[in-house]
Amino acid sequence: MSIQKNYKGYRKIFDKYDININNSEKYLGKVKIYETIAKVVLLITFILCSILLYAAFTEKGNAGLGIAITFIVVLFPGLILWKICSLVKMSKIAKLDDLIFNKFLINKIKIFYSIDELQNCTYDKIEHINTRAYSEGNSNQAIINLTFMAFEIGAEGIIIVSNNSETVTATAINNKSSSTQINRMVNSSEAILIKNIKKEEVKSFDLNYWYELKEKGAISSQEYENKKRELL
Repeated sequence: MSIQKNYKGYRKIFDKYDININNSEKYLGKVKIYETIAKVVLLITFILCSILLYAAFTEKGNAGLGIAITFIVVLFPGLILWKICSLVKMSKIAKLDDLIFNKFLINKIKIFYSIDELQNCTYDKIEHINTRAYSEGNSNQAIINLTFMAFEIGAEGIIIVSNNSETVTATAINNKSSSTQINRMVNSSEAILIKNIKKEEVKSFDLNYWYELKEKGAISSQEYENKKRELL
């Protein structure tokens, strides 16, 4: 899963948020080209196969058999070409996602890969979200998707709670006696959306103040340790 699935979806994002990134138009154009080619190939394959299939059922004898063989010859190359165009389109979409994340989203959303990064900050939690995505194009596709979701919701920052990758195996049955295993990488992430991020002032100078009082004998060591625990 990518941020969007087609050219129209990405065109809407770029226009809506007035995104102007180097090379983005080039990749948008390539997505549109391969998407159009894939649609045309699939349409032509469907039309030709429909005509051949109708002819195979209406013709008799060897003529019908020949048409049926032609149907198979047309169907499989058409589907293979459609699949190739679709894969090329998805590779260009992966490039677009990478550009949007690295050139746009990271300037709009503060990304924290650990809650420890917010030790000296206060913030309000909005909601907890999670997603899974195939990661052939981008290894952190789920984080890209979560960050975009956070941006659209209006979050100021995002805390990555977990980010894992795993291999999912599916079995495609070719016929009664054979099958093919397909392995795909899946990236899953969880995050907390936050807003109103404010950095607290470091109170080390307060500790120095109490340390000086202890050194002067104005307070006891125990009182100093109590203050130290309060401030730290």
